[in-house]
Amino acid sequence: MNKNFIIQLVLTVAILSGIFYFWGGEIVNALSLLSVGFSSASFYFAIAILISAIFFEALRLLLILRTALQNPPKYSYVLRLLFVSYFAGSWLPTSVGTEVIKVLYLRRVTKETPRIITSVFADRLIGFGAMIFIICLSGIFWFPQTDSNYLFWIILLSGSLFAVLTLLYCLKGPIYHFLERFHWKYVDEALKALTMIRWNQAILFFTISIFRWGLLVSCNYLMAQALGISISFWQLLLIVPLSEFAYFAPTINGLGAREAIYVLLAQMTVTNREAIALSLSWFLCSLVLMIIGAVFFFGKDFSIQFRSNQSTTR
Repeated sequence: MNKNFIIQLVLTVAILSGIFYFWGGEIVNALSLLSVGFSSASFYFAIAILISAIFFEALRLLLILRTALQNPPKYSYVLRLLFVSYFAGSWLPTSVGTEVIKVLYLRRVTKETPRIITSVFADRLIGFGAMIFIICLSGIFWFPQTDSNYLFWIILLSGSLFAVLTLLYCLKGPIYHFLERFHWKYVDEALKALTMIRWNQAILFFTISIFRWGLLVSCNYLMAQALGISISFWQLLLIVPLSEFAYFAPTINGLGAREAIYVLLAQMTVTNREAIALSLSWFLCSLVLMIIGAVFFFGKDFSIQFRSNQSTTR
C-alpha cells in the first residue's frame, strides 16, 4: 500500500475521531435539525442551484480546451466528465484526484497530452484565483461587522495570493521565453498552450468562475434558510471557499478537514448545532454530485478501460 495513502488515511481517521469526540453530542442534535430541511422546497432548490454551477464549470473548462486543443470535445462530454471526476476523484488518495480523472478521459478525445494537462491546470488555477478573489470580496463586506483578529490575516493572505497569481499571469510570456531555452518538450508544449489564453479570454474564464462561486454560496444560503439558520450571505462567501481549501489537506479528498473548517468558521455567528447541520447539508449536496457522477461513470463512455474511443465522444 502506498505510504502517502497510509498517512492520509491515518490523518483522516484522526480528524474524524476528533470531530466525533468534541462534537459527538451536537451531531445528534444537528441531525434532527437537518431532517427539518428535507421538508422544505428551498433545500431541493439549493441542490438544483449546485448542479447548475457544474454546468458553468463545464463551460469554463470547455472554453479553455477550445483555446488549447486542435480537437476539443463536445460540451456534453465535458459536462459528464466533470460529474465523473467528482465521483471517481473522491476516492483517489490525492488532492488532485479530479484533475487526474479529467486528463485520463480527455486523452480519449485527443492525444495532445501536454496541452490537456496544461488546460486542466489552467482551469484549476483560474478557479483558484476566483476563489481567492471571493474571499477578499467577503472581507470587504463582512470584516467590518466582526471583531475577529484572525479574519484580518485570512483576508490579507488571500489578497496577497491573488496579487501573486495576477502577476504570474501577466509575466507568462517572459516566463515562457525563458524556459524554452532549455528545450524541454513537454514544458514547451504546455506553456505554448497557456500563452494562447489572451486577456479577454482570461477575463471571460474568470467571470464564469465568479458566477460559479456565487451559485455555490447561494446554494449554502438557501440550505441555511431551509434549516431556519440565520447566517449572512457575506459570511458564507468566506466560509464556502475557505472550506474548499481542505482539498489540499493531507487527508483523503479533504474529508473531515473540510467539515471542521466549515463548522469552525460558521460558529462565529451561529450555534454549534446549526453550524454542524449546515456543514452536513453541504456534505450531502456533494454526495448528490457523486451519485450523478457514478451514473455516468458506469456508462459506456466512461468505462474503466482507458482506451481511445473517439466515436462515442464526438
